[in-house]
Amino acid sequence: MASVLTTYSGKSSDVQRNLQFGIANGRWGLKRQPVDWNKDSRFDWQVIGACATGLKRGPRCQPEEWVTALLDVYVFKVTSPLVLESGAYWPDEVTESAVKYPFRFDIELMASARAVPTAYGEVLPRDISEGIRRAATPGAESIAIIGDSVWSEFVDRIAHRGRRHS
Repeated sequence: MASVLTTYSGKSSDVQRNLQFGIANGRWGLKRQPVDWNKDSRFDWQVIGACATGLKRGPRCQPEEWVTALLDVYVFKVTSPLVLESGAYWPDEVTESAVKYPFRFDIELMASARAVPTAYGEVLPRDISEGIRRAATPGAESIAIIGDSVWSEFVDRIAHRGRRHS
């Protein structure tokens, strides 16, 4: 079973700068620990959904509207445990001299694709799509448990779409 942290990254220039910085430096951070997190929790993968389009009021919407959207998807292998750090790291943190994302871990980009449909099962497994939707609400990042074959098929689909659209 794959243990997958689902997160959402918005459209603002600061958020996108942080996303590109995190990808380039192999590091990600959260404002809070994931929902239902405890010291024994682990996640081996992270999926970031970014820049959802086709929604009337953005990604904080009901599931019925969410499944009509498109979003960019990034799949990462998590290479370190989640740790609490106290120094500014991301560009907006450094600019503002404030720590916003103290819960940090290392990542390695495995696949990415643009304009991925959010409809359940089309490309994104339901638990991944729903996790990304819920994560658009700050502090609602969560961990999904996905069967190995479903996970492998999902990663392959994202990698294939990414190659096709690059």
